[in-house]
Amino acid sequence: MSVVIKSFLADPAGADTGAEYISLFNSGDAAVALSGWSVRDKSGKTFGLSGYTLPAGKELRLFSSVTKITLNNSDEVVSLFDGAGTLVDELSLVGKAVSGEPTLKFTALTADLRGKLFDDLASSSLPVHRAQTGEVLAFWLITSAFLALAAVFGMRTIKEDENSAQKNSQPGWNG
Repeated sequence: MSVVIKSFLADPAGADTGAEYISLFNSGDAAVALSGWSVRDKSGKTFGLSGYTLPAGKELRLFSSVTKITLNNSDEVVSLFDGAGTLVDELSLVGKAVSGEPTLKFTALTADLRGKLFDDLASSSLPVHRAQTGEVLAFWLITSAFLALAAVFGMRTIKEDENSAQKNSQPGWNG
């Protein structure tokens, strides 16, 4: 099915009144009339979607001020049912919600979406620098030399501290 629960916000930052939401997304190529469809929370509170149409590639955000569904701030489940009453999608919050952060659906990248996100970027005109073997070797040598110097100066400081402690422990030393 092309209509899914994209996310929900159970614990908005600040006052929850009317700011909680359930977000639906149409991943299909055509608009979907949601006549007879509904969303339901874990407690069984239901909101009917008759009269709503979700265009292709668009999101519908249903705020609690409209749905009258108050989401739990922990261990919540939001379900989406089609016009026949069949469960189409479900999204769960396990544990406690992070204030201001929506619960999101994990979505696997399709080949088409992966291409749009990454292949287009890779083929863009952005300059790309790939380190050459000599650059990596030079970085490694410089880093190693720096660490060796740091170790030498560290040992020198330890040796000076030991000498100072020996002088302070000798009889007749008044500092």
